[in-house]
Amino acid sequence: MTVQYRVEGTLAGLSVLGSFFIIVSYWSPGMRAYRRHPITLVLMLSCCDLLYSSGYLITSLLSSSELIQTHPVGCLLQAVGSQFFGLASTSWNGAISLNLLLTLKDPFRRTDQYVGLYHLWVWGLAGGTTALMVLLHQFDNRGYGPSGDGMCWIEQGALRLLFFGPLLAYFGISLLTLTTAAIRIRNISQIRNATRRSLIFRMALYSTAFVVLWSGPLVHRIVEHVDADDPERAETPALVYINIVGSCGQGLVNSLIWLTTPTFYNSLKRQLLRLVGRLVGQYRREHSPLLPAGRLSTEEEDD
Repeated sequence: MTVQYRVEGTLAGLSVLGSFFIIVSYWSPGMRAYRRHPITLVLMLSCCDLLYSSGYLITSLLSSSELIQTHPVGCLLQAVGSQFFGLASTSWNGAISLNLLLTLKDPFRRTDQYVGLYHLWVWGLAGGTTALMVLLHQFDNRGYGPSGDGMCWIEQGALRLLFFGPLLAYFGISLLTLTTAAIRIRNISQIRNATRRSLIFRMALYSTAFVVLWSGPLVHRIVEHVDADDPERAETPALVYINIVGSCGQGLVNSLIWLTTPTFYNSLKRQLLRLVGRLVGQYRREHSPLLPAGRLSTEEEDD
């Protein structure tokens, strides 16, 4: 379990840094042109990823990580954080895929008018399912508990559909979106507006990363449910670690996609070149054998 916590902590820490990087750079001057819909959906996704991954990171850093699962308050906090921010994160992924699908179906549709509905759905679903999980635990003590990945969350059973039901729906939307994008790839590549063309490709990459990463946790939990009578098979290292990678790695992968955005990349390149130029200029001034014009040496002033 110690190795598992280290792997979780490392990936979660990188995802926290990656998500924080997206949030901070979103407000940078070079991203002013991208500071609009649908990039705002990526911003909300990154906020949820940061908070979701923080739970794994904090748990891995504590000396008594495994004991948290036996502590009523600690287990409650882990379960609430995992369900609320985990489902909110996957829901924003679903919103990104749905928004892209609507754009591909009708390029002239203004999808920014649906942002309010996205917020209502994401926060309402995350809050409602989390409250239901806590209430069920209060009534029959089976809402949440140790979940097999070093964290407290919904225990085995049909209750996990509170998370995986919406996740499967988002998978369906994302796969439909990616299929539609693949069919219309020629039309997309012929879009004259380079910014719009790049934006469509980037949003498709976010949907692809979502499907690939969350397939691991989905497979793990399905095997865990099917082999409920043989828990050792469900907890094989391979299944456990693909679950960890999928759960803790999204913030990191999204930050890599974000870093390759042409507008951001070019802005970052200009700022780095400007910084290097200033450092080189300062170094030359400090180590130049000639004094700046208009200044006398100390010896001349003494004379």
